[in-house]
Amino acid sequence: MLCQAQTAAAVNAVTWIADGKQIASGGADYLIRVWYVDVAKRELAALKEIKGHEGPVTSLATIPPNGAQLISGSGDGTIRQWNLEDGQLIRKMKHGGPVAAVAVRNDGKRFGSAGLNNIAKLWDAAEGKEIAELRGDRYAREFQSVKERELNFANNEVGYRKSAFQTATNNHNAQLERVRKATETLAAAEKTYGEKKTNVLNATEAKAATEKVLAEFAEIKKATDAHEAAEKASTQAAAELKTAKEKPSPDKAIVDKLVADADAKAKTATDTKVALDKLPAEAKEKFKAANDKFNAATKALADAEAELKKTELPKSNAEHELQLATKAAAKTEDAVTTATAAIQSAEEFQKQSDTELQTARKASADSEKPIRMVAFSPDNLAVATTGDDQKIHTWNADNGTAIETFRGHKGPVFAVAFAGKGALVSGAADRSAVIWDLNPGWTLARTIGTGDAASPISDRVNAVRFSPDGKRLATGGGEPTRGGEIKIWQVADGKLLQSFTNVHSDAVFGLDFSADGKYLASSAADKFVKVLDLATGKVVKTFEGHTHHVLGVSWKRDGRTLASAGADNVIKVWDFVTGERKKTIEGFAKEVTSISFIGTTDQTLACSGDDQVQTISDTGEKIRSFEAGTNFMNSASITPDGRIAIAGGQDSVLRVWNATNGEVLATFAPPGAK
Repeated sequence: MLCQAQTAAAVNAVTWIADGKQIASGGADYLIRVWYVDVAKRELAALKEIKGHEGPVTSLATIPPNGAQLISGSGDGTIRQWNLEDGQLIRKMKHGGPVAAVAVRNDGKRFGSAGLNNIAKLWDAAEGKEIAELRGDRYAREFQSVKERELNFANNEVGYRKSAFQTATNNHNAQLERVRKATETLAAAEKTYGEKKTNVLNATEAKAATEKVLAEFAEIKKATDAHEAAEKASTQAAAELKTAKEKPSPDKAIVDKLVADADAKAKTATDTKVALDKLPAEAKEKFKAANDKFNAATKALADAEAELKKTELPKSNAEHELQLATKAAAKTEDAVTTATAAIQSAEEFQKQSDTELQTARKASADSEKPIRMVAFSPDNLAVATTGDDQKIHTWNADNGTAIETFRGHKGPVFAVAFAGKGALVSGAADRSAVIWDLNPGWTLARTIGTGDAASPISDRVNAVRFSPDGKRLATGGGEPTRGGEIKIWQVADGKLLQSFTNVHSDAVFGLDFSADGKYLASSAADKFVKVLDLATGKVVKTFEGHTHHVLGVSWKRDGRTLASAGADNVIKVWDFVTGERKKTIEGFAKEVTSISFIGTTDQTLACSGDDQVQTISDTGEKIRSFEAGTNFMNSASITPDGRIAIAGGQDSVLRVWNATNGEVLATFAPPGAK
C-alpha cells in the first residue's frame, strides 16, 4: 500500500483528478473531499471539502482533458458539476431518484447517470440538459410498440368492419324494400290480370249464349249468309269489269269474260235475294236481333281478350322483378352474415391485441429495474448500463438510442467496463465476470440453390421475402423473356415447399406475403401484378394497368389494398377485394424501383431512378423526401414503426435516415471506397 487516509464516514467513490496528482472521494457524510497524493511521504493530504449534496455522495467521475472538473452523483437525486480549483458548483442536474453511478465520455461532451429509480440518463455536458432516458429493455419496449400498433390497427379494423356491416345492412334493407314493392306490384298485376281473365270468361259465356240462340235460325242465317256472300261477289265482279273497260286499250276477250262472270254473279245475288225474301218476315226480324246480339258478344269477347293481353306483360315484368329482388336480398343477407362474422372476428382480434398489449406493457415495465452502473466506450460511440435486471444494455452515446441487450448473468450486475474495441466486461452478484463480444460475426446458415445447371432455381433471383411467421421464404426470378419463377422454401431446412412456373410469362421482380400469410403478391416484367392463394396454388387476382416492367409490390396491413411500383414511372394502388385500380400516383422522372407499406399505416416508402426516396400515402399525398441520394436508387426499406429508413443505389452507398424528420443518420460506403 502506498498511502491511505481515514474519513469520518464511509467512502462510496473515488476518482483521479488534476492529471493524476490528486484524488477526490465521495462519502456517506454528503461530502466530496480532495486529497493530494504525496508519493514521497506515502500519505494523502486533505486539500479541501466540497459541500452541497443533501445525501450520500455515491459516485464520482473526472471531466477530461485535465481533470480540473468532476461530476458527482448522490442519494439526494442530483448530479453536480464542480470546479475543483475553487470548489464551486458549476451546475446541478436532477436525476429524479437516488444516483448510483456517474460517468463522463472521453471527449467530455456527454455525462451519464445511473439511478435506483430504474432510470439512467444521458446529459449534454455543455449545457447540462437531459438528452435521453435510458431505461428498461430495448426489446421489451419495441415489443410493446409493436403491440400498440397492432391494437391501433385492431381498433381501426373494428371500426371498418362496423362501417362495412352498416353498409351491408343498408343494402339489405334496400333490397328488402325492393322485394316489398315488387311483391305489391305483382299482387296488383295479378289482381288486374285476374279481373281481365274473368271478363274474358264472362264474354266467352255470353257469346256462347248468343250462338245458341242464333242456332235456332239456321235456315235464315244460311240464306242471309248466302245472299251477303253473293252480293259481295257480284259487287266485286262489277268493279273488276269497270276497271277493265276503262283501260286505254281494253282486251276484248278479257272484257267479254268479265262481263259473263259479272252477269252470272249478279244473277246469283238476285236468286239468293229472292230466296231470302220468301222467308217469314217475323222470323227474319228475330234472326236480325239474335245476330246483332251475337256480333256484340263477339266484339265484347275480342275487347276482353285484348285487355287481358295488356295485363300479361306488366304481370311478367313484376314476376321477374320479384325474382331479381329476392335473389338480391338473399345475396345482401349473406353479405350481412359475412359482415357480422367479420365484426366478431375483428372484435376477437381486438380483444386479443389488447390482452397482448397489457402483457407487453407489464413485461416492459417489469424490465425497468434499479440501474447501478454506467460506462462510456473509449471511442465515444456507446454507453453501457447495468443493474438489477441482470442484463447489460448498450446505447448510442450521442442520442441515447438503444443498441443491444446482453443476457447471461443470473444476478444483479454491479460493474461494467469497455475492454478495448469491440468488447465489454461485466461483473455480477452471481459471482461471475463475463467478457461480451460487441460485434459478433454473422454465420451463413444455408445456401439455397447451387448456381449451376443442376440448381433448383433457374437463372437469376430478383426478389426474396420471408413470410410473416418467418417459417417460409419466397423467391422470385426466372429467365428474362422466357418465363417467371416463384418458389416457396422452408426456412428451417431449405426444403422446397411450392413451385410456381406459370404465374408470369417473364421474370419476377417483386414479392410480398399478405399479413395473414395466406396470399403471395407478385410483380413481373410481363407488366402484371398477380396474387396467389398459397393454400390452393391458384391465381385469385390479376391486376393489369402498368405499361412496363412492374418492379415491386406491397400489401397494406389490412389485406385489402396493394401498391405496385413500375418502370413506367408510376405507382399504382389496387383494391384486392374488387380487383379494381384505386389510384395511379405520378411525379417520378424515372422508374419506381421499390415500394413498401409502412407498418399498419396507409403510407408507403418508395424509391426511384431519379434519386428520390420518399414516403407517400396511398392516396398519392407526398409526406416526406429523404435527401442525399446521388444516383439511381434501387431499393429502400423502413422499420414498421416508421422511424428508420434505409436505401441503396447504383453508387453502392447505403444511407440511413431518421424517417420522422429526414435527418441522415449514417452512410455506409462499399469496402475500399475513398
